[in-house]
Amino acid sequence: MLRNLKILTVESIYLTSPEYMGEYAKHIYTSRANIIGGCCGTSPEHIHKMRNAINALKPSIKIEKVKKLDISQKPDVQTVPKENKSRLARRLSDGHFVTFVEILAHTAFPLKKEIEKARELNYNGIDVINIPDGPRQVQGCQLWLLAVQIQREVGI
Repeated sequence: MLRNLKILTVESIYLTSPEYMGEYAKHIYTSRANIIGGCCGTSPEHIHKMRNAINALKPSIKIEKVKKLDISQKPDVQTVPKENKSRLARRLSDGHFVTFVEILAHTAFPLKKEIEKARELNYNGIDVINIPDGPRQVQGCQLWLLAVQIQREVGI
């Protein structure tokens, strides 16, 4: 379990070089971020430079012996079969081709237009709708409310 997880993302137009991203990753790492990455446009070379820069800051890893736990007794847990977890899990378990579509929310609530889009997508066989938050998101718009509303009213 991760405690006190700090995530810091950097969005850039990627006019920056991999070397610059590596140097900037050091600053992000020293600010105690647990996860560091890039966005659209990040190349393997960017990631490589970032990783090397961060590794240079880390002290060498010390391997210690740990006490072996006795886990011979299985916990009393009833596992839910994958196909019973959700509609998506059922479709994947049955070997169906699954289609995902993204809906962007551009207006303030009520989001009737988005609900109608979701109905049309559901009618046409779309399995999953992703509602991202991003630069075009409506300020203060609670996107999870839209997701719940689509789930209740449309069934997807």
